[in-house]
Amino acid sequence: MEIGWLVPSAWVGLVAVAVPIAVHLLARRRRTPVVVASVRFLAASERAAPSRHRIDDAALLAVRAAIVVAAVGALAGPQVRSAAREAAWSRRTVRAIVVSGDAAALAAPDASADRVRTFQSRGDLRAGLGAAVAWLEAEAPGAREIVVAGALREGMLDARDIQRVPAHVGLRFLPDDGGTPGRTMRWTTLGAKGEREIVEVAAAERYTAARVVAREVPSDPAAVVAVSAPGTSQAVAEQAREAALGRGAVVPPDANRRVRLEWGARPQGSRPLPDIAWMRRAAELVPPAFDLSAEEGVLVARIAGDVEIEAATAAIRTVVDAVFHQDLDRLEPNAIAPAVLATWSRPPGPMPVGGRPADEGDRRWLWGGALALVALETWMRRRPRIAS
Repeated sequence: MEIGWLVPSAWVGLVAVAVPIAVHLLARRRRTPVVVASVRFLAASERAAPSRHRIDDAALLAVRAAIVVAAVGALAGPQVRSAAREAAWSRRTVRAIVVSGDAAALAAPDASADRVRTFQSRGDLRAGLGAAVAWLEAEAPGAREIVVAGALREGMLDARDIQRVPAHVGLRFLPDDGGTPGRTMRWTTLGAKGEREIVEVAAAERYTAARVVAREVPSDPAAVVAVSAPGTSQAVAEQAREAALGRGAVVPPDANRRVRLEWGARPQGSRPLPDIAWMRRAAELVPPAFDLSAEEGVLVARIAGDVEIEAATAAIRTVVDAVFHQDLDRLEPNAIAPAVLATWSRPPGPMPVGGRPADEGDRRWLWGGALALVALETWMRRRPRIAS
């Protein structure tokens, strides 16, 4: 059997024991005058000096100090951990259901728990998981479990989020295989004429459907990818640009990136690019043969040699892939692999000894003892005393 304390910091209140001690040391005892007819028949005695620091009625002082100790102990919140109580805790289930998307039907089988609460993630599964942990820590002792139900996509959770869940809290995952809003994403593609299309991609386990939501056509076809070549080679360079962009390119939705390829220009030599993330990223991806520089927010790639359709098409495609580089695997709304969910899952563990569960009612015994001591103190204070 062990005794834990819900609010151990409350023991600081024991300093209040000094109050009844100070009262007993400083209080003057009341003396009742007695009227006598004559003092000549009283035996003479030597008057003794009264002691100001002598504790009067030590039993009453002990009772008052015990009242303070009992009240402080009740505020500290005692909790007795016996074998019977821990067995009762293990039979109790406290479950938090974190819903990602529309998974209301998945919560019904879990309504058999003693305490159940559902948390809607609202698009932020990490925040929903944190709210569930905070609620469980404030609940009464029992087998704690978190059920994550609904659309579980890569990037919603990772191993670090799982590590933040206390070890004694069980984890269970119920992925939803139906079509949910979490499976839909929008990509922005770059067309052959510089136009941008917003494509909505809905991916399911067995199919992928795409549709064009909006199209933006710039006034200048070369506003995004411009080419420059001397003389009659300009027409060949423009044909190479259309061929390179013919299969499209996925670009960031909020990207405002521009690139210009120049043939026949004199190399400027290697110069440091401005501290712009996408330009530095492009410089890491293109071969060293390209002479890169920046002019008014435009990445300029100078290429030596004549303009040939095949070589120019490959060069444009290389630069475009580097400038508008996107990791398509991260853009795909892929479901978290079942093997990963299996490694994250775990059964509920025993309530930790150092935990701070909700009050189980043990402090009421101390409050009852404090009230009994108050009644005793009242009787002792009012009882008749024999004058000394």
